Amino acid sequence: MVEREDVPLPIGTKLLTRHLRWAGPTVLLIGILGYFLSSLSGVAMHVTCSANLRQIGLAINGYAEDYDGEFPPSLRELYPDYVNNPKLFSCVTKRCKYTGDFVSGKVSERSSSYVYLPGRFIALPGDFILAYDKPENHDGDGINAVFVDGHVAWRKMDTANARANFQKELAEQEAQLPELRQRWEKSGRPAVMPAATDEEPAFQAPAAPGGGKPPSSVE
Repeated sequence: MVEREDVPLPIGTKLLTRHLRWAGPTVLLIGILGYFLSSLSGVAMHVTCSANLRQIGLAINGYAEDYDGEFPPSLRELYPDYVNNPKLFSCVTKRCKYTGDFVSGKVSERSSSYVYLPGRFIALPGDFILAYDKPENHDGDGINAVFVDGHVAWRKMDTANARANFQKELAEQEAQLPELRQRWEKSGRPAVMPAATDEEPAFQAPAAPGGGKPPSSVE
């Protein structure tokens, strides 16, 4: 048997081998770090968007205190008395180029990154939705929504079932509004909704007809 002699590697080859030995772990580390930073960036955007909607919710409730418990008919009424920076109406994940419409007074559906639901009032149950992200925000992964009591919650929207359930929730709340408003006004528009009496049983929302979407407004 012929024994193989170890031939020493050239200096350049030794250096290349040494660099390649370190390159693998370094590339892996860079990849992990990049993913981690990307995740942090996504979380930060969600938090910023959530903060925007929380401020909008506070502004809506501030408006109601000045207008006999009524929430504004559109987001337009919030600027500049209750929201002094129109950029608050823009989600950081999908910058709205038309928030300047609030300054010019030409507010339309394009003027905000958020869908606003008109016709609501201060005495509604706290879990009634006031405004939420447009579907294109957050790359369609989910939405932030602000509620009557001012809290903001994240809803996953990455499946057809999740989107359908959200639309059903909106439709059911919309169906309850006429009866709840009647009870509220009959009781003198208190800050808290009075309980249903024995003669006036609690309203049971019917199923959403045809899965239709409730009306919305950003004007």
